[in-house]
Amino acid sequence: MEALCSRLRGLAQDCIDKHLTASAIFYADKLVTFSNNSPGDVYLLAQAYFAARQFHRALSLLRNAGVVELGAEFTYLAGCCLAEAGDWEEVVALLGDDEAMQEPQAYEDSVLEPPGGGAGVRVQAGMCCLRGRAFEALENRCRAAVWYQVALQLDPYCYDAFAALLEGHLLSNEAEVVLVDRLRGALAEGDRWLGLLMRAKCKKVRQQQQQQGKGEGVQSNGGNGSSGSFGCGLGGNVDVIACRAELLFHRGDYEAAYTLTRPVLCCGRDPYALQLLPVHLAAATQLAAYGGGARADLFLLGHRLTEEHPELAVSWYAVGCYYLAARQPEAARRYLGKATQLQKGFAPAWLAYGHAFSAQDERDQGFFSRTPRTQLQAVSYRPSQPAVQILSSSSCACVTAVRQAYNICPDDPAVCHELGVLMYKCGQTAAAAMWLDRALQLLPGGRPTVHWEATLVALGHCMRKLCRFPAAAECYSAALALAPASPGTLAALGYVAQLAGDPRVAVEHYHAALALRPDDPFTTDMLRLALQVYGG
Repeated sequence: MEALCSRLRGLAQDCIDKHLTASAIFYADKLVTFSNNSPGDVYLLAQAYFAARQFHRALSLLRNAGVVELGAEFTYLAGCCLAEAGDWEEVVALLGDDEAMQEPQAYEDSVLEPPGGGAGVRVQAGMCCLRGRAFEALENRCRAAVWYQVALQLDPYCYDAFAALLEGHLLSNEAEVVLVDRLRGALAEGDRWLGLLMRAKCKKVRQQQQQQGKGEGVQSNGGNGSSGSFGCGLGGNVDVIACRAELLFHRGDYEAAYTLTRPVLCCGRDPYALQLLPVHLAAATQLAAYGGGARADLFLLGHRLTEEHPELAVSWYAVGCYYLAARQPEAARRYLGKATQLQKGFAPAWLAYGHAFSAQDERDQGFFSRTPRTQLQAVSYRPSQPAVQILSSSSCACVTAVRQAYNICPDDPAVCHELGVLMYKCGQTAAAAMWLDRALQLLPGGRPTVHWEATLVALGHCMRKLCRFPAAAECYSAALALAPASPGTLAALGYVAQLAGDPRVAVEHYHAALALRPDDPFTTDMLRLALQVYGG
């Protein structure tokens, strides 16, 4: 009988490995009967059920066999079944949330394999990571961050926990650096590449590289795949390309970021690289506003993703980005809203959703439609849902939330811009001017590019409201130098000249604005008034 059971175990495991789930279930079920419900064989059958996505059946098997509490592997598998079924409160109840369990010493009585290496990731680290996922799903971000960090304390190779902390922006800049430094010290000697890659993903490191205008550690060698990036031959790896593209995007070099990601996503190398999609879509949206083939790429990518992966938020985000680029905000809102429903924590979709609101809100069209699309960050730590609320309801309560984003990353010019916009909306013009000016000062190289023309215009609006007309005119002129064919900026320059008592200059600018947009009622009315003064 033992020989038969041994043969069935090998056969069932081989079927699981080959994704022959029906065969795996068939043989594992017979194995459980032959072995009289041996715990190890029950576990194998539960794994077969799990592989077949029969999560409730797997959980029922583990419970009926009385093995859920038998060992960490059984408890973890039961927790994974509950997680796949969406029963997050049950996950917490099963795994526990005792503060004493947050200390690595609490696991000394368990069998702890060495981290990484031959034994893989410790199952106890997986359990802590699952606790973090549960608390994140229950919107308790503080507890989620705690458990993800415990998972990494138990095993620095638990990349799921690391990715959840950084991609979910659960830590401040400084806390990220402290975490990564600790993890790098715990890695095996031959895994220097992993420590460097972890460090490159930190927001603070990206900020420093952005301000220095270089990509220390992340600098790839043209993406040709030869050795050089990290000194470990990872130059052509998708994760390294993503780090490099995010750095370029944050520096405002959208064309370079797009050029780096497009060969991977649009030329067949890895068209479903999820870590590249957000930054690629954000860069393409930026470039599509200025013509070129980026809009066509957005259309094709969105069509393919929604057809093949409709369950992913990034698929509908791609469609929303296309409609934003096509200046169809109502359609953009519809698809971006679907993206936020599929993944509530998907920050890029929330930010794009806010921009779709602002583009459609006629009450604030003259100001908020100019909010720079640089806020479509590939990796965003901004509280974007409150930003949507302020655009749709004129509430000022979200300023506190955006200040929290500033506390996380105080040197990000886009966050400062967002604070300036919100302060302006709340009627705090002087504070808005201060934040917008700080945003411009934080730009790499100290010089705004065409993508930051909107910030100059916004600062000009603030200066105009503060009756600092020469400063307002200077801001508008700087914006026009970046985007000469902007009728709104020309009209604003004419308006500030009119307020400063120079109707002749005002008339010139109004005429230039109407030549580009002849049906603008505000410019037409102001031109008529200026002509009355100038000709009177």
